[in-house]
Amino acid sequence: MNTDGWRVLPDGRMATTYRLRPNLTWHDGAALTADDFVFGWRVYATPALGLASQPPFSAIDEVQAPDARTLVIQWKQLYPDAAHLTGRDRNLPALPRHVLEDAFTSQTTDDFVNNRYWTQGFVGLGPYRVTSWEPGASLDAEAFDGHATGRPRINHLRLLFISDPNTVLANVLSGEVQLASATALRLPQSVSLQEQWQPRQAGRVFYQVFVWHGLIVQFLPALISPRSLGDVRVRRALAHAIDRPGINEAIDAGLATEADFFLPANSQWGSEVQRGAVKHDFDLRLTDQLMREAGFEKGSDGVYSSPTDGPFMFELRAGTADANEVAILAKTWEGAGFKVEQRMTPPAQAFDLATKFGYPGLAITTIPATERTVVSPVPGNVPTPENGWRGGSQVSWTDPRYTTLVGQFTSTLDRDQRGQQMTQLTRIFGDELPAISLLFPPLVWAAAAPLTGPHEGPPETNVFWNIQDWDLR
Repeated sequence: MNTDGWRVLPDGRMATTYRLRPNLTWHDGAALTADDFVFGWRVYATPALGLASQPPFSAIDEVQAPDARTLVIQWKQLYPDAAHLTGRDRNLPALPRHVLEDAFTSQTTDDFVNNRYWTQGFVGLGPYRVTSWEPGASLDAEAFDGHATGRPRINHLRLLFISDPNTVLANVLSGEVQLASATALRLPQSVSLQEQWQPRQAGRVFYQVFVWHGLIVQFLPALISPRSLGDVRVRRALAHAIDRPGINEAIDAGLATEADFFLPANSQWGSEVQRGAVKHDFDLRLTDQLMREAGFEKGSDGVYSSPTDGPFMFELRAGTADANEVAILAKTWEGAGFKVEQRMTPPAQAFDLATKFGYPGLAITTIPATERTVVSPVPGNVPTPENGWRGGSQVSWTDPRYTTLVGQFTSTLDRDQRGQQMTQLTRIFGDELPAISLLFPPLVWAAAAPLTGPHEGPPETNVFWNIQDWDLR
């Protein structure tokens, strides 16, 4: 800061300048220039794509390319992460203007989002270049000589798409697969693999907290049902009727970490989050007290009911992968006096945005445990029918106090002040419960002994971040 590279202006704006290394190219051999970053900004700042309200795009006024190797960002406000525009959820990615510009200017938003570039036509800058892709089967990639840090140590990668974790386990044990990543293995298979690998030091199983898992509540007035879900006492009552340790044991073999907010204890804001966390431990006496305060009494059938709303019944929606968890939650809630309608979303509809965000009651979801998730629930960033269900937030709730703090957190340069703001954000979230936090499920990784390089880290990092340095003996 306070150099030619990062200038803070008297009126509260900033200007940052970046210089590209010489002779950088895209995977197809075309030169990477500063104009590709300008083009990337134009794309991601387009409101119709649903990312314009998220940092860093929301804080940028203009991106300029004075010459082919110089990039200048004019910021409309202070932005503390201007030096880290390649991190998870905080990036300003370049896009290949020579590949995408014509499509961007001529195609509708839907057509552009579904452009072949985003799948089999991908041209990137990373350490590996895609050479073939059989959807649902495999993807092959070769080391890219033009990578900014030099040629990777491993020459060829083959990514296999295997949906059955037992088949993954068999392939890893046979030596056909050297790395099982993220969701390839489930916890039972990871335990079995550890037991078989450990005596002969054949590899290492490790776990990473990467996502938040919980229940999001519908707040859109046209959809919320029952209306009493808008009463925070009802949401707290539901939260106190959840046995999170029991769910952890049943679903995650006790290896998950209980969640109170979007960020876990090992994140860069972990200590600040812990100071602001509001606990909602399993306590059916509190559930009953809160429901009575909200005007509900248990009827002869043991179900909460009110003179105005009748029996308290809500829909719990989830994907088929969460079927066991849905059954556990429904059984516990029904035992506490709530009537639950279980609705499972089939895989064919899993990516339909109207299905994903158009639930009337509560929905189980898993989202990144990062800053971007924290700052997403702000006006203009909520998916609605009017914006085609596009938006950076999965939570349909906004709150003026929370929105103000998000604005401060994303425009404050002092780290201590940001920490205090994060504590306040955590506390407001816990008090208002726009979503009920459940767990930080452990994602299973398994690396065979001949492969060196992969290791766990905080949720702000990606296990693949240093893949160019991995080695295979």
